[in-house]
Amino acid sequence: MKHFCSVQSSCIASKKNVSCHVLLSFALDLWMLRKIIFFFCMTLFCTEVNCHIVNIEGRAATFIPRSSIFREIYGRFNPSYQLEATLLLPNNLKWWNNFSYLHKKGKTVPLKVPAEIGIYFVSTGLKYVFNLPRNIEISLGAGGLYSWPEEKNKSDFVKRINKKNGAGAILKLDASKVFNWFVFSIFTDYQFQKLTVTNELGKTTVDLNGLYVGLSAGFRF
Repeated sequence: MKHFCSVQSSCIASKKNVSCHVLLSFALDLWMLRKIIFFFCMTLFCTEVNCHIVNIEGRAATFIPRSSIFREIYGRFNPSYQLEATLLLPNNLKWWNNFSYLHKKGKTVPLKVPAEIGIYFVSTGLKYVFNLPRNIEISLGAGGLYSWPEEKNKSDFVKRINKKNGAGAILKLDASKVFNWFVFSIFTDYQFQKLTVTNELGKTTVDLNGLYVGLSAGFRF
């Protein structure tokens, strides 16, 4: 009887821990979504009243992972598609907000089982702008990011899906050429993020540290 009560108590405690984890994850998701909505509302408002300069750019990049395991499964070069909105502030500062998506198929090591990963990222932060002659801008920035990765293992024996939301950080370096209302940029970003996923096989670390290199084009309002 005592053993049953202790097991029941531990089950209740574990359920409370799971509930707290779910609530915390939901709160973080809601906070990031509110931040994105607020930023884009501010962007539209400033566009209407012409109070600041706004850049909206489509970006294409390749993600080069630091993790050797990630490279063995999905390869060295992984396409990333992004949308970035930037609000120019006083004192040569930019407030940027970025949404990106990465998707890649691969094969596990050493069994060569088909695998697939898809990741949504949102990030926000500040850049400092160095204005050079001929309308060239160099920007250095840093900020925070939050991701929603999903990794699928398509084995005939074990159907496994890893999901784990989490926060990280990102550093940014851009070089832009401005042609009146058109902006063309080359950029490189480095993100710092590691997630620990728990599934039926135990704990797995998903290493998402890596470098982005790409091009972007957009409009300045």
